[in-house]
Amino acid sequence: MNPNSLAFNIALCALTLAASLIVVVLKKNGVIDGDIAERALGVIIGLILVIYANFIPKQISRNHPQGRRFVGWTFTLAYLAYAAIWAFAPSAYTFAGSLAAVGSALVITIAYCTWKRTKTA
Repeated sequence: MNPNSLAFNIALCALTLAASLIVVVLKKNGVIDGDIAERALGVIIGLILVIYANFIPKQISRNHPQGRRFVGWTFTLAYLAYAAIWAFAPSAYTFAGSLAAVGSALVITIAYCTWKRTKTA
C-alpha cells in the first residue's frame, strides 16, 4: 500500500465518504439521533487520520529513524485520542478536546524536531 499513490488516496477518500453517507442515512431514517451522528463522524475522521498518521514516518528523512518513529507515534496517538474524545467525552468538550489533542501533537513534534536539530548542530 503506497500512501503516495493516487489510488490509495482515492480509496481512503471513498471510504470516508461511504462511512459518512451511512451515518447520514441512519440519521435521516431515525436510527440514530443528531448527537450520535456527529460523534460517529468525529470518530470516522479520527480513524482515517490514524491511517494517515501511520504513513507520516515514511515521508520524513531516512536519516533520522528515531525522529520518524517519534513523529509517527505522536500523531497516531493524537488521532486515536481525537477519535476517543469524539466517542466518549461530553458533547460540550468534543471540539475543544479533539483540537487540543491534535494541536498538542503538533507542538510536541515541532519541539522535538527543534530540540534534535539544536542538539546535533
